Amino acid sequence: MVKHIFILGILLCYLASIGQSYTSLSIDTLNKCDKKGKRIGFWIEFVDKNLIQTKKQKKAVYFRYSYYENDKKIFPPSAPPSRGKCILKINGNNAQKGEIILLDGVYLLYNKNSKFLIERDSIVKGIVWNIKTYYKNGQINEVIDYTKRYLKQSFSCLFITYKKNGNLEFNYYYTKINNKWKFIKKDL
Repeated sequence: MVKHIFILGILLCYLASIGQSYTSLSIDTLNKCDKKGKRIGFWIEFVDKNLIQTKKQKKAVYFRYSYYENDKKIFPPSAPPSRGKCILKINGNNAQKGEIILLDGVYLLYNKNSKFLIERDSIVKGIVWNIKTYYKNGQINEVIDYTKRYLKQSFSCLFITYKKNGNLEFNYYYTKINNKWKFIKKDL
């Protein structure tokens, strides 16, 4: 019995550690700068109703966390403002008028006529777990998956792109090697 409790304890610690690097933040690293004034660690990032980053808190509907090194945003990637107006369908936290809430759930962005899915974002407690973008024909365009890490390295991710016909085009990890962020080909 003691052996089973010990094994269960180890398993629970392991499972907690897997999710911890993506779902919990140390408050002492939130919105901090280094001695040179450069952003480091986690920062609150405001986004509008189309999940596009905004500097104006007045336009913000949601917020999430971004991670910076040396004043450079490491993750998540910023949505291009050129994406334009979309229709957001939510399976998760939904903001009421006038409030700004933490993103937590699955967020589906459709084109403004709601005819096709543009993007699917899976976000857990403000941390982006994965992003999928789609072509107009419904095929997946690209996948950025932060749950699939290169050699268990924090903030590395699997980056995959597909052609419009669904064939694989690019299958790499984005990771930090020798203090530089690079793409490393994923073995199939």
